[in-house]
Amino acid sequence: MATTRSSDAHRLALQSFLSRGVMSSAEVNELHKFACKTFDVNYEATKECLRNFLEAINTNISSLGMEIRSKKDEETGKLMFALVRTTESELGRLSSDYQKNDLELFKKILDLIVESDTGMASSTDVLNLTSHIKEKISKQEAQSILRRLIKEKWLTESQGEISLAPRAIMELEDYLTDVYEEDIRHCHLCKEIVLKGQICSCGLKLHKFCAARLFRGGGDFKCPKCQESWDYDILPDNRDAPRTSSGRKRKDRN
Repeated sequence: MATTRSSDAHRLALQSFLSRGVMSSAEVNELHKFACKTFDVNYEATKECLRNFLEAINTNISSLGMEIRSKKDEETGKLMFALVRTTESELGRLSSDYQKNDLELFKKILDLIVESDTGMASSTDVLNLTSHIKEKISKQEAQSILRRLIKEKWLTESQGEISLAPRAIMELEDYLTDVYEEDIRHCHLCKEIVLKGQICSCGLKLHKFCAARLFRGGGDFKCPKCQESWDYDILPDNRDAPRTSSGRKRKDRN
């Protein structure tokens, strides 16, 4: 009976992931609590209990080519969770949910984002990609596709700048590494892919929240690779809920 109740709790949580796509750590914790309480399954508000709960779900869905993964949001540092496809085509769930022209536009958006040191592309540059699509599409059609990608949390938009959302990085990690082998950088501290972050002239790159950890002692910040001055604003090291940073270089302190 206990096994049946656990399976019911796992199914409820999985259904929520299927409908919502991506969730914050707080949302997943609430979902975990709700699923366990609903089906009278042992529940503890601990990281270990949640980890065991998600691992049990992943064991059950691995044969279906799905997995719940987690990764920190590059902008906020907050932990995010997403249900991703692991055995589909190169662009994962996008390949089954979007049309050929949509996918071609998305790939070209990826080119702009990954090949930029900032990990972002202006919405104007994105819309101008229409002239490079094999089967021409209008800017209005491109705008519609872009809005859908943002709504479904594959991309994010802030002040006219487009970047990859955590869901996309989680689902497309292997694709990004394979296709953009020479352009993709990994954070010096956490070793995860970093697109939006702080970069030194020597090429070393850090997530903003990782820079906050690395330089939390204060003082004169220097690149750990080349020892040049690290001329960026450094956030307070708040690991539970890091604040958003512009990532802009600091003004000369002299």
